Amino acid sequence: MSVFTADGKNDGESYVFGSVGMYSVVYTVTDEVGNASVIEYVILIMPKEYAPSVTIRDWTYGGNPSAPGVTGAPSGSTLTYEYKAADADDTAYSEKVPTAAGDYVLRVKLEYTSGGETMTVYTSCAFSIAKAKVEKPSLLSYVVKEGAYMSVVEGFDSDTMDIAEFRERMDETDGTDFMDAVVRLKDPANYEWADGSSGDVTLTLNVITGEVPGEEGGCNGSLAGGIALAAVSAAILLGGLIIAAVKKLRRGR
Repeated sequence: MSVFTADGKNDGESYVFGSVGMYSVVYTVTDEVGNASVIEYVILIMPKEYAPSVTIRDWTYGGNPSAPGVTGAPSGSTLTYEYKAADADDTAYSEKVPTAAGDYVLRVKLEYTSGGETMTVYTSCAFSIAKAKVEKPSLLSYVVKEGAYMSVVEGFDSDTMDIAEFRERMDETDGTDFMDAVVRLKDPANYEWADGSSGDVTLTLNVITGEVPGEEGGCNGSLAGGIALAAVSAAILLGGLIIAAVKKLRRGR
């Protein structure tokens, strides 16, 4: 069977496969000077009762892989499961089950015997491994003693997040001193914050008052007015690591 093209269009001739069996279709592309490119496809027409399909449920990174399910396979079939990334070439198929978050394709190779002849057919489906969700850490502060306080990070998990940066800064507008702790996911390819984002989380504390900007009430502590101390000390406790800073009171405060 051959299909020839002219001017880049099919010649309109079509074929109907009238019986079960293995067919070879040759597709030839010929340019205006006679150069030809030939592509051959092998097509297997299976009995009507054989309509194999494969399914697999998505799962989440770190969880147990889902088991594939095959229906419509001929009796006595040998099944081989192969996986590849969704955007990878077909040469990338492997029997190794993927573990990283991403989009994938599962292909099943079915081999069976019919009429003394060994038949091979493939069927596939798409699935995904979702990123694992991680709750964002939050900053809680409280006064430890007069003139000093400690701030504790709630929900800091050293297995999934890192302290990317710690900085002391001053708001040039009003001269307010702040401490920032920047928390970053260790593996953003496989983890994301519970809200679906994956960017850094900045935890900010006012060094003088001990308050968490933007938060009210809770266990945020503040220093009493009219403090006559030469310095105010601050510390942030992140996953057992204490980061401390000392800020001198400016005149007028």
